Amino acid sequence: MNTQPLLVLATVPDVSHAETIARMLVDERCAACVTIGAPLVRPLYHSHGKTHGKTETPDEVGGLAPYLGWITAETKRSKAASIA
Repeated sequence: MNTQPLLVLATVPDVSHAETIARMLVDERCAACVTIGAPLVRPLYHSHGKTHGKTETPDEVGGLAPYLGWITAETKRSKAASIA
């Protein structure tokens, strides 16, 4: 199983599809954060036990290492991780 953080870019037909896919990925903990880039960039992420959709980043985590730790913590419980 790959445990390294990945950046994945995807093109979908419209914002509705993007929101559906983003919600599924974050809710299933397959992604720590999904950013929808139309009509403006808007992140969707899981933090503090719930999914958020704000135009700001998750809590300040104090640098790259803690941020990568947050990504790992938020995605390690995903159903996809248990399949690999």
